[in-house]
Amino acid sequence: MGFFESKSSGSAKEFLKVADSIEELTFALTYNQQLRKTYNAEKETVSIFKQSDENRVDLLDPIDEDRLKEFIEVNRLPLIIEFGPEMAPKIFERKIKKHLVLFTKSEMEAFEDHLDALKEVAKEFKGKVISIYIDVDVEANKKVLDWFKMKRSDCPTVRLIDLEGPMNYKPDSDDWKKLNMKKFVQDVLDGKQKPYFISEDIPEDWDDRPVKILVGKNFDEIARDQRRNTFVYFYAPWSDKCKELFPVWDALGEKFKKKSDVVIAKIDATKK
Repeated sequence: MGFFESKSSGSAKEFLKVADSIEELTFALTYNQQLRKTYNAEKETVSIFKQSDENRVDLLDPIDEDRLKEFIEVNRLPLIIEFGPEMAPKIFERKIKKHLVLFTKSEMEAFEDHLDALKEVAKEFKGKVISIYIDVDVEANKKVLDWFKMKRSDCPTVRLIDLEGPMNYKPDSDDWKKLNMKKFVQDVLDGKQKPYFISEDIPEDWDDRPVKILVGKNFDEIARDQRRNTFVYFYAPWSDKCKELFPVWDALGEKFKKKSDVVIAKIDATKK
């Protein structure tokens, strides 16, 4: 909602420009002075009204296209987001690629306390990290636990996923009473927290065949070796589509097996 002085206002023109470029949101504006006073928007203001934890967030003048787009990007979703099929696409399409994930249980008496703690962290790192919670008592969320190689008994706890890495970070202790979420997030942002690799042990025969077998523990050493060009096939062993490429990948390995500067490799993406 835009609260502006007049139609000729530069901020109003910028607002309309952005409104034309974002179809999935509802935009409205007013020049009514009484309405602006009612909503405490005496200065030119753009407000996002949400049926969630924050209710209303404001962007004050000066308002230009870049500032407004960034404001919408940061504030269009709830401060903390419950993960589920409807919200997942909205989360992953955001420009903010660092996600703090709280795994908790709605059946616990402290469930609301867990959400309040997440909310405080979300306020501090708003615009840098998206804060998400997953209720592990929901049947559909059990597969998320499986992906993180976690059990229900490990919760409550948190992970931070950097999709640009991609990297997965876990706190030094999963003991909720000892966990300092703010420090954990800040350490990740400052590069002080080491990534956590979900990995099998390195197979003894990983290097025996033309197609090298990678796991989390040897991925960086092989795939990110600047002396070689490494081609990695990320596959799911149960996928028929993935299985169709296996013979092609094996043939590729045979073709380049004598090239010291080329590595053909594969990794089971369901176990990392």
